[in-house]
Amino acid sequence: MNDHISESESALLQRLEQRNEKAFVQVYERLYTSVLLYAEKITGGDKDIAEDATTEAFIELWKGNLIFSQMGQLISFLRKVAHHKCIDRYRQLKRQTNARNELLYLSEQQQEQLFYEEIFLEAEILRRVKMELEKLPLHSKTVFNLAFFDGLSNPEIAQLLGITASSVRRRKTEALRYLRKVFKGFDWELLILLIISGNTIV
Repeated sequence: MNDHISESESALLQRLEQRNEKAFVQVYERLYTSVLLYAEKITGGDKDIAEDATTEAFIELWKGNLIFSQMGQLISFLRKVAHHKCIDRYRQLKRQTNARNELLYLSEQQQEQLFYEEIFLEAEILRRVKMELEKLPLHSKTVFNLAFFDGLSNPEIAQLLGITASSVRRRKTEALRYLRKVFKGFDWELLILLIISGNTIV
């Protein structure tokens, strides 16, 4: 039996949380087909879009530095990201089909304005996130910023701050729990993805 099958889920998730590349490969090999089949159902059998969405879901998983206590949570995350990617792609194709002629007549200035309006909206959301983070205890805020805005792993944060990895996980969980409460009703997965990419926006 392969190692990635015999290894306990909790141990695998812990290694994944530590950004262990072998653990990521094991998760990829174990779950790729399942997520792909799910994406194909969303796309009505469009394999190209489904494959792209599935690949992007695993990319977001690796970039995300997220915490999963159960394999079911990880599967749910991958499916939701793949779902959003499929929907985004279909929306993009629909816009390209329905508005192609109109877009051809948009001036360069108008296109630039639309682009910056979208960037501004994302930046405003991130500013609110950072404003809410200021209300957290300093230790939780620091860990969150290092993990999600600076992209450090739990061991790296622990070494930098001189604390244990379990303390890092606890403080990160505290910050995430607070943000989930504050942004109740907001698409949580999309918010996390926005935070992860936030250092390129603000």
